[in-house]
Amino acid sequence: MAHPMLMGIIIGMLLGIIIALAVALWLNRLSNPFVEKGKQIEPLPKIGAAQPPPPPEAAKAAEKAAEKAKAAPEKPAAADPKKATKNERPRFEFYQILPGEKEVTDKDVKAAKAAPPPPKAPDEPKPGSSPKSPKPFSGEVYWLQAGAFASESDADNLKAKIALSGLEATVRPATVDNKGTLYRVRLGPYQSVDDANRIKTALSQNGVATAIIRTTEDTKK
Repeated sequence: MAHPMLMGIIIGMLLGIIIALAVALWLNRLSNPFVEKGKQIEPLPKIGAAQPPPPPEAAKAAEKAAEKAKAAPEKPAAADPKKATKNERPRFEFYQILPGEKEVTDKDVKAAKAAPPPPKAPDEPKPGSSPKSPKPFSGEVYWLQAGAFASESDADNLKAKIALSGLEATVRPATVDNKGTLYRVRLGPYQSVDDANRIKTALSQNGVATAIIRTTEDTKK
């Protein structure tokens, strides 16, 4: 009786092994991606038809239009009329010179520097000798004119700006033909053109432009 029972156990074990192998093979076959029947392949995106190249005439016309666009100058932006009015108004006028006055140019300044120095003063007369008469003064002096304004307040503003540089200017009204009363901002008078030119250079370094005016000593209008 023991022998048939042992054979049954062996046969049962063999059947179990066979069944387990069959189940394993079946599961392995289902998990294989190459044999999956339910998976669908996504279609590739459609590619549009290639556009034909433009005709040569159209390409030449496009090139000419691009060349004209490069060659044409850009139009300046429209200027603001309010700003233009402010910019066109002169800050000051140099050449409002009255009769009897003359502007000293750079050429005149160079000529004055190149001129020989004045003769030395004569020695004091000895006792008993008559003194020589002094040479009369020519009466010419030099002014620096920083501006001429129709408004006295504008002239005062420039005078205040000059005062910041440590120099003192005066505002002198003057009547000019066809312009009425102008308020001139002046510095001086100076006895030599070198003194006037030295002050002119100092003012220029502080942003104030001036002109040298030559006039007679009694002209203080």
